[in-house]
Amino acid sequence: MILILLENDRRVIETSEFPLAIGITDVGTVMYGAEAETAPVLWARFHQERIYIQPESSSYVTYHNEISIEGSTWLSTGDRITFGDVSIEIAESEGMLSFSSGGNPPDEPPKEPPPESMEAPTSPPPPEPSCLPAARPPRRRWAGGRGRKPVLVGFLILILAAGFVLGASPVRITVSPPPDTVSFGGTFPPIPVGERYLALPGSYTVSARLTGYRDLDQNVSFGFAAKPDLKFELKKLPGRLSVTTTPIVGAMVSIDGKSAGKTPLRDIEIEPGLRTIGLTAERYLPADRTLEIRGKGEAQSINFKLLPGWGTLVVSSEPEQVDVSLGSENIGRTPLTAEPMQGSYKLTLSRKGWKPVTVPIKIEASRTTRLPPFPMARIDGTLDLKTNPSGATVAIDGRFRGRTPLTLPLVSGKSYNLDLTKQGYVSANQSVRIEGGKITSVDMPMSPEYGIVFIRAQPAGATLKIDGKVSGSASRRLRLTTRPHRIEIIKDGYASYSATVTPRKGVSKRLNVRLKRHIDVAREKARQDIRTKSNHIVRLIPIEQPLEFRVGASRREAGRRSNETQYSVELSRSFMIGTREVTNAQFRRFRPRHNSGTERGTDLNDPRFPVVSVTWDDAAEYLNWLSKNEGLPTAYIEQDGKMVAIEPMTGGYRLPTEAEWVFAARYEAGARPLTQPLKYPWGREMPPTRGSGNYADGGAINVLPLVIKGYSDGHTYAAPVGSFTPNRNGIHDLGGNVSEWCHDYYDAFVGSQNKVRRDPAGPRRGEFHVVRGSSWRHGSITGLRLSYRDYTKSPRNDLGFRIARYVNIPK
Repeated sequence: MILILLENDRRVIETSEFPLAIGITDVGTVMYGAEAETAPVLWARFHQERIYIQPESSSYVTYHNEISIEGSTWLSTGDRITFGDVSIEIAESEGMLSFSSGGNPPDEPPKEPPPESMEAPTSPPPPEPSCLPAARPPRRRWAGGRGRKPVLVGFLILILAAGFVLGASPVRITVSPPPDTVSFGGTFPPIPVGERYLALPGSYTVSARLTGYRDLDQNVSFGFAAKPDLKFELKKLPGRLSVTTTPIVGAMVSIDGKSAGKTPLRDIEIEPGLRTIGLTAERYLPADRTLEIRGKGEAQSINFKLLPGWGTLVVSSEPEQVDVSLGSENIGRTPLTAEPMQGSYKLTLSRKGWKPVTVPIKIEASRTTRLPPFPMARIDGTLDLKTNPSGATVAIDGRFRGRTPLTLPLVSGKSYNLDLTKQGYVSANQSVRIEGGKITSVDMPMSPEYGIVFIRAQPAGATLKIDGKVSGSASRRLRLTTRPHRIEIIKDGYASYSATVTPRKGVSKRLNVRLKRHIDVAREKARQDIRTKSNHIVRLIPIEQPLEFRVGASRREAGRRSNETQYSVELSRSFMIGTREVTNAQFRRFRPRHNSGTERGTDLNDPRFPVVSVTWDDAAEYLNWLSKNEGLPTAYIEQDGKMVAIEPMTGGYRLPTEAEWVFAARYEAGARPLTQPLKYPWGREMPPTRGSGNYADGGAINVLPLVIKGYSDGHTYAAPVGSFTPNRNGIHDLGGNVSEWCHDYYDAFVGSQNKVRRDPAGPRRGEFHVVRGSSWRHGSITGLRLSYRDYTKSPRNDLGFRIARYVNIPK
């Protein structure tokens, strides 16, 4: 990073913000960054941990240490850059390279030219300057005559040979099993020396061929001082397998659990190794075998003899012509011989006017199950049973038969024992005899049964409801029937209490209830995960009374940017916020074909990963969809082809405002007085504590320009949401994993230190939206701080979002 020092400004420029435009204002002062991109005089670029400049404007001559330059030039401490009336001195300040005006540093020789091609900035793209190497010195003429040329040529050959020997690396190549042929070639021709090759640094290809094995063509590369020991293993060609079955064809074949087709199968290619061949066929027992596939194109075959999966069932009855069922399937009438598949069944014999018979049976494959004849009993009597009150449970001879009123056909000429039960009433029983061809009517009264319940409720003045009916003061003695009763105790300003109470005869129950204030209940919920109807997990941030806190960063804080002005905010409304960022799986319920993209070949579409590559409008549309699914008012509306917030803000799902995001990330909800705001997601000091988040750790040193040395989080790019320790409010990844869209339009100057912003939601219009929180790309002090503010209007593959909405807590 570099430090920009102006008269009234101090800016830290991250390496990720390069290239940096440098220009001159109408009044002759220097300007940097976005304001200079429309007419840059020169560009500052970053390459291999060094900074160099490239002149851009034809209206100004650029001087480096009093020497005019037209191409790329490296910068060092003590350099001076001048153009027009502008002079910029290069120095070291606060451990960073700084750009400031004034001074007369000593002259230094020109620096080596930087690379001739650099990656252009991605957004916004400046005109691509030509990266010219430094001018070459004029070619000298040799004073000597032609006779010296052969000597010089020989001397040059000796130098090149010595350079090759000094720069070449010994390369060992081992291929297993030994191939018929092997070759090694590439950028520079390698020289074989014994069992090794001498090769200059560069890219090469190793090729090997062996009958029965796949061809090997492997690209390799290495640098200076390397001693590559390259080992390769040739892979066998697939084998060819044929599968047949008897006594049938058309059996389904699977290989290691994956379908391979139907028998007969001929010469299907299978990778070498131990494989499980499985077969299934209708009405036959499954079969499987393990087989070593030898590979190398060798043909192998296997035959399966399938065994029947059915048995034989013989059923008879007295009388005959009775329907027979196995489970829910009718298989015929007695006398019956059937062939059901092996297994356990419930066998039922039934005929109108006769009592059904049900027995469990077990069928074994290839065996006959012969059952003794079933005697059937005729049903020609009727029981008509009633109780007062109705709804009593009826058991006849110990078997449940239904609830009153009840009419049942029964076998006549027998006596039956009736048992009746109903909660809140004394159990009753009676014996009754059923006569043939008659209806036997029974009407049994049931007596209530009571129990005692004592209720003591605090605070005083609470009201009691029993089964939905107001029943006076809550603290009292109750005599209730021995059935479940819904008890509810209510009082203004307090959360109601409700419970189901079942009194017992002869046993008194005591119920002590202390009502909780609504705000106390909200505070308790703030410490608990709440699952929404749409299966999002949120935390409640209760605001009992207007809550004032500070946002931004002190001007003395290391890494602070100019848009982090410190000012006061007051929140007056409670809100809930997602404990995790919205995932790919959740977003695809709304937009099934969304693609979060890749990073250097790594897929970012894992269902557990946070959804990325979404615009602010995409997030707003998802949140409206979520609100509609839960019956809430929408928070956004489409105007002129883009989404805008509805004013005043509704209670539907939306993005967290920047102020809500800051409070949830830096302060502890419910703490009085407010705790000291966090500087970093893990605390107030660098480096991050173990397991604190997914940042640019040491494992990403080869793919990211700036990493946290010595820190490892196990993820180079995105991680599943909620993988790391939550903060004091139970919220995950407010720092790290991906940055997050906020509700607000971006404003660089959001307030003054003397003004309190109440429930701010950003400017009413703008071009960019606020982005908060670091991501897996961030490894600098500036980006890791919780006061770091960013903005954009474009999607990024390290930018996602989380849900929020207002919550009304009764006073």
